[in-house]
Amino acid sequence: METAFVGKKSNACGKDNISIIFLKNLPKNCKHCLLKFYNYIWIGPYPSTWLNSIVKLHVSGYRPISILCTMTKLLKKIINTRLIWYLETNNLISNL
Repeated sequence: METAFVGKKSNACGKDNISIIFLKNLPKNCKHCLLKFYNYIWIGPYPSTWLNSIVKLHVSGYRPISILCTMTKLLKKIINTRLIWYLETNNLISNL
């Protein structure tokens, strides 16, 4: 779970109003509970509210920016880490 926080610096909150700083600073036992929750929804129902995002127009007007819920961003990072680990461990992809 700690690796999912690496490189996450944005303070932008989605509709969940949770900042990544808040999640980074959770006590270890709370992070463990959060990981258990992520593992539960891995096989169970995905919270539909996490699919909503805030769309903002970029100042330069090139394209809109979609701000996802922080919980969704963290879950995406966990899934990405697990997928890369699985593919590398089973020699299905070379080390990146």
